[in-house]
Amino acid sequence: MKLVKWITICVLIGFNNFVTADGGGQALQQISPDALTQALGNANQAYSVGASDLFVNPALLATHTKRSIQFSNINAIDWDIMQFVSFSIGFPLGAYGTLGVGAVGVNVPDIKEYTSTGQFLGNFSNFQSLFYLGFAKKFSLVSLGLNLKYYYSGFRGNTFEDNGSGWGMELGLYYIAHSNFKIGFNFQNSYQVQWGNNYQEEVPKRMQIGFRWSPPPFHTDFIELLFGFEQIQEEPIRLRSGIILTPIKNALGLHKFQLYGGIGNLPLEQRNTRLNISDYRDGEQILSAGGSIEISLSSSILVQLSYSYSYRYILNNQHNISTYIWF
Repeated sequence: MKLVKWITICVLIGFNNFVTADGGGQALQQISPDALTQALGNANQAYSVGASDLFVNPALLATHTKRSIQFSNINAIDWDIMQFVSFSIGFPLGAYGTLGVGAVGVNVPDIKEYTSTGQFLGNFSNFQSLFYLGFAKKFSLVSLGLNLKYYYSGFRGNTFEDNGSGWGMELGLYYIAHSNFKIGFNFQNSYQVQWGNNYQEEVPKRMQIGFRWSPPPFHTDFIELLFGFEQIQEEPIRLRSGIILTPIKNALGLHKFQLYGGIGNLPLEQRNTRLNISDYRDGEQILSAGGSIEISLSSSILVQLSYSYSYRYILNNQHNISTYIWF
C-alpha cells in the first residue's frame, strides 16, 4: 500500500502544477462517452466498461479478454438539442496486447447568429469529432496504454464556414493494488488545432486519476465505490464519485443486472470556476443515475444494454443509451 500512497501523492502534486492554456476542442472530450460512465458521474480511469475504455484510459484495454464493440447515443430523446454518438471496438491480440479503435462526435444544430447590432443573420451549426487509435499492454499488476487521436471540427452558417483539425496523444496506466482496490491514471498532452483562417487554438493538458474499491464484506462486487479527480489547465481540480450495485448475477436468466449512481465535476478549488457555455462542455456539476442488463446470447457472446440520465444545473439534462457486445 506504500506504492499506492506515493502514486496518489505524486499525481495530486502534479495536479497543482499545470500552467496555462485554453481550447474549445477540450469540450468534446469532457462528454461522457457512454451510458455507464455518465451514470457514475462521468468516466473513472480505474473502471473498465468495455470498448469505450479507449476514450477513458487506454491502459484499461489490457483488461479485455474478449473482442468488444460499443455504440452510444446521448440525448436520444432531446435529439434537436445536441446529437452525440460514440463507437469503439477492442481487439485483444493475445500476448502482444490489445488494440482499440473508435470515434466520438457531436453536432449542435440551429445556433442563432447575430450581428454586433443585434440583427439576426440566420442559423449555423457546429460539429466536432475525435478519432482514436489505442494500444495497451499488461505487465503483471500494471497495464500501460497509449492513444493517438485526431480532432476535426467545423462551423456551417449563412455567412461563414470554417474547419479545424489537430493531433493529440494520451498516456494511460492501470494498477491492481489489491484484489478489491484498483487505480487508473490518464494524461493528455496539449496540442494545436489549426483552422482554415490560419487561427490556432490550443487544447489544454489534462490529468485524471480514478480509484475503484469493493469495501468489505462486499469483495464479491455486490457494491463497488468509485472516486477520482480531474484537472484541466487553468481550471479547478474536480471530484467525481459513483456507486455500483449488482443485485443480480448469473440468476433469473440474466448474466448481470446493475444499478448506478454518481455525482460529478465538483470543484475542489475556487479559481476559474466560471463555466463557458459556448464550449458546450461537460464541466459543470451533475447528478446521474442509470442501470444495465447483461445477457448471454451464447457461451461466447454477451450483450449489455444500458441507460443513464444526468441532471445538469446549467446545460440541458442528458439521456444516454449504450449497447455493449463481447464476443
